Amino acid sequence: ESGTSPTLPSTPSSGVLTPGSTAASSARTKSVLDDDEPPRENGRIASSSSRGDTVSVESSPRNGRTEDLGSLDGSEAARGRIQVNIALNEDLTCSYKQSKISSCTIEGVVQVQVRSDSQTVTPFFLLLRDPSRHIRMIQENRRYADDMTEALSDYNEEDTGVDYKFTISVPRADNYFPVMRYKCSNELRPVPIRVQTRVRLSGGYCRVALQISSNPANEDDLTDLTIIMGVPIEVRGETLTTSPPGGVWNAAKRSVIWCVAELGDGEKFQLQAQFEMEDVEQERPKFPVLVRCQCMYAQLSDIELEVADIPEVFPAEVTMRLARRFRLSHRERS
Repeated sequence: ESGTSPTLPSTPSSGVLTPGSTAASSARTKSVLDDDEPPRENGRIASSSSRGDTVSVESSPRNGRTEDLGSLDGSEAARGRIQVNIALNEDLTCSYKQSKISSCTIEGVVQVQVRSDSQTVTPFFLLLRDPSRHIRMIQENRRYADDMTEALSDYNEEDTGVDYKFTISVPRADNYFPVMRYKCSNELRPVPIRVQTRVRLSGGYCRVALQISSNPANEDDLTDLTIIMGVPIEVRGETLTTSPPGGVWNAAKRSVIWCVAELGDGEKFQLQAQFEMEDVEQERPKFPVLVRCQCMYAQLSDIELEVADIPEVFPAEVTMRLARRFRLSHRERS
């Protein structure tokens, strides 16, 4: 079927739920999500892996639009048809001190939009594979998802290699519904960027050179970069000059802010700032840095998602389109 994939719905970082009680990476989940409202022909599953989309799945195009279901002929209408649009968001929050990592967390959320030829809610199975055991905790949203992991069967071909299984029931709507969230293990520590800072004092001036480098292994360009550099009180922030021009002094937060549209994989850029010093005799000041950005059409874990119909409830041809994104919050302290 021709068409385009869904865009990723907005999921503010502050709205990410921190998983609560413990869960093993075997096949056990906790059902504590309460916030937010939110294809296969019989015998065939529509699926998508994190490293490439398979048959019946389209990767996200740049225009990001979602196509409505077209008209159905008699044979298609007889067995039903479901189009599942899935948005996979992952958030990486990490802190470094003197270029050595001190903390790292990765949390993800799966959101679903359903288009169907039925006027009623059409449930389907959502299957999750975790080949590298990246997931440490997973929580389903009880309002829209039922955990069927314990019912996984070695005798069911569709369950082969599946680590988590959920029954999903969401209304037909234009918006997306969060159906599950997960937290990755501490062993998963990707490094999308590297931040380096060099400070020099000379003739009553303090010069700061900042270099941001993108990891060549990134799947796509980093976009919408915001670089925030804290300025200590012994430095006269109002005397700021930057090269290249574009750095903005924020007196209320004593910080300099730069915005960069994109940074390609393996690329780097440098920013320089110069200030006048209050006391040239004091020790070299420190400038903490925070970088925020995102990477579309990519993810940090290697989890894989599949959808399948529930023949006993609503036999249908199920198709899936997947949109992926990860966001980064990187702190660097000297």
